[in-house]
Amino acid sequence: MMPLLKRFFLVFAVFVSGLSANAANFDLGKTGDLFIDVPASWDVKTRLVEGKGYEFIVTPSNGINAKAVLAVVPLTPPRAVDAKRIDRELTALCQRFVADSVEKKAVLQPFTLPNGYGAFSIFTDSSLVGQPAKPGDYKLIVPGLVQPTDSFQIVAMLFADDAEGPELVAMRNLTKSIRLTPPAKP
Repeated sequence: MMPLLKRFFLVFAVFVSGLSANAANFDLGKTGDLFIDVPASWDVKTRLVEGKGYEFIVTPSNGINAKAVLAVVPLTPPRAVDAKRIDRELTALCQRFVADSVEKKAVLQPFTLPNGYGAFSIFTDSSLVGQPAKPGDYKLIVPGLVQPTDSFQIVAMLFADDAEGPELVAMRNLTKSIRLTPPAKP
């Protein structure tokens, strides 16, 4: 297993201890309904991480070497969306990937949402540069932190082999598409 991938699992455990899209709807109980615009030819697996939130794994069904892992974590108590705080938290998260990367530093790529904020940073695994793509060994890891509302945040880990490829674009877009509707009132 490559060094960046090992670091991902460590980081993920800490935070959780042209393609057309289809809206996938997930009932999160008291949290509300979550909507994700998933590319039409991609699969979604979801699971409840007891006491932590929900995990979504989105992969292309055509076998292309790419994967998005999204941890949806309720914020209790709710926190206002604060771009500077999110940038600080993502920069701290990214430090685990810096040493084994080509980039050697986190370069945040921020984006805004209708009521929120998020950012990504791309890291290239230096041990895989020039190597042929192998299933499960990803040349890129793209950590992201997204807060669409004051009631939850998403820790995203995107894996791909091509920074300019349609798979990474699709995964970034699906992460940006996440929205939550409040639970129905009884």
